[in-house]
Amino acid sequence: MAEWNAKADSSLAKIDSETLSEILSWATGRTLREPDTFRAEPYAVSEYIRQHRLVGTAMRVLEKHSSSDYNHQLKQLLQDEMKVIASGVKERNKVLAYLSSKLGRDEIVALKGNTAARLCNDVSLDRFSWDIDILAKNPRNIAETMQSLGASVTYLPAAHEEVNLKIGDVDIDLHRYFPIVQSIAPLHLSEGGAWLSLTEVELPFEEILPHSVLWEPVTGTQARQLSPTYAAFISAMHMYVDYIRLYPPITRFRPRVRGFELYELERLISHDNFNAEQFSVLCDRFNANVVMDRLAEIHYLAFGDVESASRIGLVSRSVQEDKIIEDHLYLAYGFKIRVPINAEKAVLRPYSSPDLINERVDQSLHSKTMNHFSPTVDGDQICLFGAVSWSGPTFTVDAKLKSSPGSLEIFLSYPGGIHSMPDIWINIGYNYLRVYRDHRNNSLNYKRDAAQSEIDITLTEGETNRVYVSLSRQDLDISGLPISILLSDHVNFLAPRFYFDGTVRA
Repeated sequence: MAEWNAKADSSLAKIDSETLSEILSWATGRTLREPDTFRAEPYAVSEYIRQHRLVGTAMRVLEKHSSSDYNHQLKQLLQDEMKVIASGVKERNKVLAYLSSKLGRDEIVALKGNTAARLCNDVSLDRFSWDIDILAKNPRNIAETMQSLGASVTYLPAAHEEVNLKIGDVDIDLHRYFPIVQSIAPLHLSEGGAWLSLTEVELPFEEILPHSVLWEPVTGTQARQLSPTYAAFISAMHMYVDYIRLYPPITRFRPRVRGFELYELERLISHDNFNAEQFSVLCDRFNANVVMDRLAEIHYLAFGDVESASRIGLVSRSVQEDKIIEDHLYLAYGFKIRVPINAEKAVLRPYSSPDLINERVDQSLHSKTMNHFSPTVDGDQICLFGAVSWSGPTFTVDAKLKSSPGSLEIFLSYPGGIHSMPDIWINIGYNYLRVYRDHRNNSLNYKRDAAQSEIDITLTEGETNRVYVSLSRQDLDISGLPISILLSDHVNFLAPRFYFDGTVRA
């Protein structure tokens, strides 16, 4: 599984950023230096390559090197991972072949995943993937048919998804459309940033189908996947959204942008059937030229290869000279702040909202003025140190904090009726909680994603809305624990909201 773990994190933390960058460059064939010169153990090198999903390309490069004990150990580790990858690709292909035969090959199109490997006819691009993303002509009908074929519903769908399903051991995200996230004019300026209205522009099935191509997931079968042009565009848009959002839990323990994403985009844009004119039209239509320039600069920070990066977009002179991107990233949903981004924050190591919150506190970007926020304390003497970052219409939030060895409880109350569709996001350290009322079925949906902790969140609606959050962990140290709280409306982005970020002071 290509995610961060405690052992890997400990090993990789000891490796300097320059070496990590050299490993990525080596794994994508930009240098033929001997791996044993990386000043890192084979396990750490293989783990870093695995987490950036460059196992196949690294294996191909390794074949060009001389035999040594170090190279033998590294090769064995990568081969073991490649067996897992190959098995996963085979299983996903079987499911795609099955669905295409049962649903009709022109009813669904495979998005993302191992598309680059198939289009480039290059098995070294095969990589680990959590699931299959499918865009459907009639999502609701397809969902019902898939369930009648034995697929089971798994977790809550995002706005652009109809449903998330599972067939055997393969997870399937059934898309209603492909979302291109765009921001509209700022709603309010706030401390250190601005609140913007976000929207999803839909790239629908009807447009993508004519630009799809047929392939054989299993010999004798046919299914549809994206053309090189649309695969490059969708990959770029997906990568950029992961880069600019610091708050989703999926990016807490992995780099914001990973090596395989940059390398696959590079390969797709260089594909013989890539249509540069068509790609340019897509970028103009979705205001994505600035996105491509930013991805080109991230590519340059990762690999130091300005020639390859320039195939993606424009790399500014300042980025080439300073190795820093002065960017604006989303610390919370809709809240964008200025952040200097180097290779370490963009690609080389994990970097998410808890890391930035700690930086904001350390740099004294917060004040102790808690307008509309009145926390009280029970148990150990603790308090919140931070700021309420919302300058528009708001409301008073009462908070009570309780702490005991190994646990933290937060009680929030605020006037009910302010939000017809409450949407509450809370991050405590690297633990993520969310509860929201879904406009599609008017039900309360709960999401909990714990980082080696026991967590829970409940919302009780009424004249006063009450939110209860609990966090427990045997070795929990609450001092300096970063916290963010966002209370908003799931549908009405103009409704009053409350946002706080800061740290616990014990």
